[in-house]
Amino acid sequence: MSARAVVLGNVADVFIALKQYDTAKSLFKKSIEINLQKGYENEDALLTQVKLATLYFRTGHIGEMKEVLQLIKAELDTIPNKNTALSWNKLMWQYNEHEKDSAQAYKYYLAYTALNDSAIAKNKNLMASDIDGRIKNIERDYKIDLLNKNAVQERIYVWVLTLVAVMALIIIILTLRNVIRSRENVVMLKRLNNQVNEQKDKLEKAIAQLNQKEKDKTRILRSVAHDVMNPIASIIALADILEQDSANYSDESKEILNLIKEACKNSLNLSKNILEAAMDIDEGNMGKEWVDMKKLVANCAELLNFRAHAKHQQIKTSIGAGDILAFVNKEKIWRVINNLIANAIKFSYENSEILVSLELKDGMVHIDVKDSGVGIPEKNRPFVFDMFTQAKIPGTSGEVPFGLGLSISLQIARAHQGNIWFDSEEGKGTTFHFEFPTKITV
Repeated sequence: MSARAVVLGNVADVFIALKQYDTAKSLFKKSIEINLQKGYENEDALLTQVKLATLYFRTGHIGEMKEVLQLIKAELDTIPNKNTALSWNKLMWQYNEHEKDSAQAYKYYLAYTALNDSAIAKNKNLMASDIDGRIKNIERDYKIDLLNKNAVQERIYVWVLTLVAVMALIIIILTLRNVIRSRENVVMLKRLNNQVNEQKDKLEKAIAQLNQKEKDKTRILRSVAHDVMNPIASIIALADILEQDSANYSDESKEILNLIKEACKNSLNLSKNILEAAMDIDEGNMGKEWVDMKKLVANCAELLNFRAHAKHQQIKTSIGAGDILAFVNKEKIWRVINNLIANAIKFSYENSEILVSLELKDGMVHIDVKDSGVGIPEKNRPFVFDMFTQAKIPGTSGEVPFGLGLSISLQIARAHQGNIWFDSEEGKGTTFHFEFPTKITV
């Protein structure tokens, strides 16, 4: 309750600052009522009464001020308090001055001044003695602080020296271990270097053997393809001679003769493919010229129309406006386009369309050949461009695939800094994309 009374007095000070004087007076009275009781904070009650009297004087309630001052006087006789007495004399001086009683005002003014001077003198003595004590305390604290700093510095020096010693010991241990490891590593590196040199020699020999075998293989392929082409061509020529007298042959003999010619033509085409596959296709061994790509694509499609008509198919071309010129090897680019269209015919159904489109975009020639044929099975797609690939399926009319055309076409495309790829859906058709720059850059 005593603490609550103190709080009420403090809250009253807040309401005075807010100029809510009636609320402040009420709180002061409640605080005084509690702390004036025996055993409570009577001195706080005296100070609160002084505040209340001051508030009455400030708000012009002189009668209430006088009553409070009389109560304070009575309480000071039993509860002496110099600070309260000082404030009481000041208020009595102000009250009498307000009441035009100069003699009484002067009397209380002298008493207030005497008490105030006594308090000031006492405070000065206390301050002087306090300053001397503080100076001595500061000196003592300084000495203690200096000793503590010295002790801390000594501890730091000890820790630093210890740390340096430990680090030096660690460095020595690591250095010794590294020296030992370095010696072991040198021996190991020498051994590994010898093994690497041995493997290098073996690899160089193996590469040399592979290069030689590649040259031998190429030479054999050229020789075989070239030597096989002559007798096959002779057989075709003989078959043509025999066909001139076919009027006297039976139907079975005519069919056998046609089968001979067809087999020879397939063998001749295969020999040509093998011969071309055996040749190195790169930019360095190609004669290039400026070629009208629109004319080349149109001629190629027109030449293959007879083959498409045999299967009741139609080749349509979509060629953009404007000239499309490219600095390429005309024969080899024609070979790629011819191969892509021929494959589309081979793997398309009867009465279907084949679309060949050409466009120029960002300095690149784009040629697409789209069919609606059998499509490429998922399992065969990774091997479509392999030479002599096993991912071969017969055409829709039983045409025999050789597995070399797309491999050669990809080599030609890359030799022209281009590429070939495809999109396919089994049973719905395939689109092959062929692109290359209009002029090869070095």
